[in-house]
Amino acid sequence: MKFTLAAAAFAFLASAADAATAKITTSWIVNAGLLPVTTCYYHGEDGKTYFMGDFSDGCRGTKHDWVRQICVDSSKARAHITFSGGTRRCFKQTWRSSECVGTGPESCYKGICPTCSRAEYTPTSCTW
Repeated sequence: MKFTLAAAAFAFLASAADAATAKITTSWIVNAGLLPVTTCYYHGEDGKTYFMGDFSDGCRGTKHDWVRQICVDSSKARAHITFSGGTRRCFKQTWRSSECVGTGPESCYKGICPTCSRAEYTPTSCTW
């Protein structure tokens, strides 16, 4: 079975989007020395998943008019979203993994194997 970034992203989203509570998920995947593929998603209480951008750390604006900015601070295990009306919702990292989905020795190329980092952030009170 060949490792593909699309398969890993799909499996990650499928496992992350099953809860009705709001959360943020990020991923960072590098396959055989290629440029990393990074993603950030917001999983709303409405059961929908919203792509927030190609990043897994730092602050970004989004294409969604209801979000002013989303920030992920992986070194401090926290994140927050500032909505267009000015309300801010904070999140703490509650899960992290460095395992790649759907990989094994067959996914390595000339001794270079995929590296991954995935994280989930769930709501918490804003203290920063």
